[in-house]
Amino acid sequence: MRRNVMAVALFTVAIAATVMLCCRFLARQGTASPEPAATARVVRPGPPPAPAATAVTPATSPPRAAPARPRRRPTAPRPAPAPKCDALLHPALPPAESLSDDIRLILGLTQGAGYDERIRAAHRLGKELGVDELQALYWFLLRKDAGAAGSLEHNALRNDVLAALLKQAAGPPYGLGELMLAIYRDSDQDPVWRGYVVQYFAPFYEAQWPGARQDPEPGAELRAAMEAACWDAVDSPRSCVAGAALIGVERLSRRYPDMQRDRIGTAALSLAANPDTSIQTRVTAIQICGATGNVAALPAAVAVAQDSGVSLPLRLAAIAAIGALGAQEHRSILTAFTAPDAEGQGTPAAPSAAGRAGTDNGRELLRNAAGAALRRIEERAHE
Repeated sequence: MRRNVMAVALFTVAIAATVMLCCRFLARQGTASPEPAATARVVRPGPPPAPAATAVTPATSPPRAAPARPRRRPTAPRPAPAPKCDALLHPALPPAESLSDDIRLILGLTQGAGYDERIRAAHRLGKELGVDELQALYWFLLRKDAGAAGSLEHNALRNDVLAALLKQAAGPPYGLGELMLAIYRDSDQDPVWRGYVVQYFAPFYEAQWPGARQDPEPGAELRAAMEAACWDAVDSPRSCVAGAALIGVERLSRRYPDMQRDRIGTAALSLAANPDTSIQTRVTAIQICGATGNVAALPAAVAVAQDSGVSLPLRLAAIAAIGALGAQEHRSILTAFTAPDAEGQGTPAAPSAAGRAGTDNGRELLRNAAGAALRRIEERAHE
């Protein structure tokens, strides 16, 4: 019995030794003993290490090539202006055969051509007109046609021709400024046409002298003459050109400091307060006083607004000026217009070509203008 126990013990020791030897062998082969199933981890291989000197960014899409810069087209040189031909200072009609079909249409040299055809031809004028074409158009603008005097169509045609001349690619052509001054100074010209020309003084001035004044300056004599003509037109209250000139000098004063903005305010106030000023010019003067903040014009604006004997457009301009320049103490003047049957102080206005303030439509316009003016005063009070 004792021998059997000893044999079992020796057998157990032999088995244990064998297991230990197997474990050592497996460890040498790089194989670890298995872990329990509950603690087993799945190890996935990671990305290969990047070279030390290279920054690696995740590649989500193939790299895009930089967009090719568009090739800049070479700028076309500015066309050379038409030569300074003395004939442009004394324009005469060139031979008809030397003129294009459109020029002949504009000049009325084509039999049976009506206004529509002529105005379309004016709109087709190019931006690089030659000397003969310029001379023919200058002649047309300067010519006093007794049969077309006062014609709206004729003046509209000349207006569009003058606009085309100011849009020439090389700038205003030679002699155009002198032509405009000649038309303005000629009191025998159609007054409406003279007014159209004055409207183009400022665009011509800006195109001819885009920069600051130089010393010496090319064309200084023409520039001084153009400025003098502008002020001369402003100082003509009974003429319809004064309003156009006032708009022009106010526009120029925003770009050219030497255009005497203070003088513009004084001139606008004078025209607004002068009852002899033409209605169109007076309306313009009051509007400019309001737009430029000329508070000195308030008494004149109040007087005009309360005067039911003046035209409706003039009263509307005056009410708008009160809204632009007035304060809380001017509210009562405006509220007089806002009642359902109110017309402001005074008697119903007399009929005029510009409108009748005594009509229902006139009262409605006055109420709307006064309401807008009151809102402007309130807005400034809360600023």
